[in-house]
Amino acid sequence: MTWSHTNTLTLNPTAERRLSYETDLQMQQLMVDHSRSSLIGYKLDLAKAKDQWERIEQARSQPTSWKIHQLTCGHPELTHFINESLENYYTVNQETWLRELRTVRRATELYGDELERLNRIKSKLSLIRDQADIVVSKDMLDTFLRDNAHYTPGSLQLSFNPEPRQYRVTFSLRDIIATNPRGDNPIVIPPLRIDFYIHPNGEHDLVVRNDISRPYWADRYKGYSEVPLLHPHMTSETTLCLGDFGEGVTEAISEGDFVTAITILTMFFQQYDHDDSAGAYHDVWPDADEDRHIADYADA
Repeated sequence: MTWSHTNTLTLNPTAERRLSYETDLQMQQLMVDHSRSSLIGYKLDLAKAKDQWERIEQARSQPTSWKIHQLTCGHPELTHFINESLENYYTVNQETWLRELRTVRRATELYGDELERLNRIKSKLSLIRDQADIVVSKDMLDTFLRDNAHYTPGSLQLSFNPEPRQYRVTFSLRDIIATNPRGDNPIVIPPLRIDFYIHPNGEHDLVVRNDISRPYWADRYKGYSEVPLLHPHMTSETTLCLGDFGEGVTEAISEGDFVTAITILTMFFQQYDHDDSAGAYHDVWPDADEDRHIADYADA
């Protein structure tokens, strides 16, 4: 994989989703057409069955017993047999009509469901079809990030890989003070390097490492996963368990709002939950002198 550095990234996180929706739209239109065609056929069958049943019902309602009696020469058993056959014929045609009626009702519901799915896909496609590309400028992003006291100025890098196509946003954070919800037991989180890997479909991966100026093994402590970690709430050597912070980070990255994504990440790094199974390992991290760190950042 070859990464090329650049001063701007042009992101279109909706491109693959748009293509997927367009494909879904074509397939769903075929489903709607098939359902409509089936419904028309079922309605024709229903009309025939109803017409047949109504004609039999009309004939059945007319007095025919004496005529049947005459035709059978007054034979009571034969008369009964003919009457019973006519009743059975009536019943069969009535059941046929009712069955076709149920079929039409089910087909109508199915057609409605397929049409609703089609409209939902159209609505989703309409929302993203005209979305403009997101252009990320390295200089502008670096300028905005300097308002974050933990951001290492000048550490931002933008790069892309043509095949498979990926984008990468890399930056560093200086050491951070992390506390629990009560604000006590502050610990030191070492300087970090974070990589956002952004895929064409808008999905992303987030990788956390030691700051590039430090060796891989430095400032790591055995936490929840029994491997050397950089923060109590990590599940592997490079992966965070963002919990409630995850949705905000994902939404910000998908919109190309990396300032917000990094701000949320910074807030995440500044806390740990001592009641959590991972946060319970916070005591293996070194204690922090919070006043000293605040002074250091103020002078930076």
